[in-house]
Amino acid sequence: MSANTLPSSIYQFPAVIKPMASVDSHGGRRIRIYSANGEFDALSWMPTQAYESLHGRVLTGHVTLGSLEPEDARCVYAALGFRYDDRMSLDAIVSPETCPIYGVAEQILGLITRINSSAMRHFVERALTLEGAFPYFWTCPASLRDHHAHAGGLALHSLEVATMVASAANLSDEMRDLGVAMALLHDLGKVWAYEDGTETREAQALGHERIAYNRLGSAFVELLRDDESLGLTMQALLGGEWRNGARKKRLAIGSVVNAFDQMSCENSRTRRARGEVDAQ
Repeated sequence: MSANTLPSSIYQFPAVIKPMASVDSHGGRRIRIYSANGEFDALSWMPTQAYESLHGRVLTGHVTLGSLEPEDARCVYAALGFRYDDRMSLDAIVSPETCPIYGVAEQILGLITRINSSAMRHFVERALTLEGAFPYFWTCPASLRDHHAHAGGLALHSLEVATMVASAANLSDEMRDLGVAMALLHDLGKVWAYEDGTETREAQALGHERIAYNRLGSAFVELLRDDESLGLTMQALLGGEWRNGARKKRLAIGSVVNAFDQMSCENSRTRRARGEVDAQ
């Protein structure tokens, strides 16, 4: 950074940073910053390896940002430092605008906050910060042409299912935690299943459930370490074993989530048939 581009103001805040392909004329690399205050771009002269994702996750942490004097009435930012934090909560990096459908991001964050188990809360947050899952969980459709087939549809559908689970009667706290977590993540694999309006070859071969299960490997390891019983049950639920677990009481929540999943899909189809907007 040259002397005539020194920052006039310096800020530090929690954020996700992602490198972009372009390089500025001054030699700075362009990065995208996601925070509770919104999404914007900045330039950085930090080493490239500072932006590499760790264990399949995007980089969460505290970014130090300087605002440069604008040359053409545009505010330009420079990233001056970054301190990695793998335990950062989603509400520190997700803004109301992260999802294009009004209110969805805030409601999902509220559901996660009400999960009783700290191990399960961290598991859900880790899953939603996987490389590829963030920020696309919030912006991609839940299907290409069927239900919730629009920007933000995946987050909206996941919210609908999780809200119905959270409101269900006669569930223990543990079953409610498992059900809400499964509902929020049951279609996570769709962020890797669609590309340019078609299914990827991976999705055609494996299906979106297996794609998500494979990418959640490191998150499962952490959950098993924090709470082995919850970890084993969540592996069985997201792996689809609940379909064969009629005699396994802890897997019965899978059938509950599946019923609400089908209800959300059918409600979306009905709204579309009536020409209604598919949003909260």
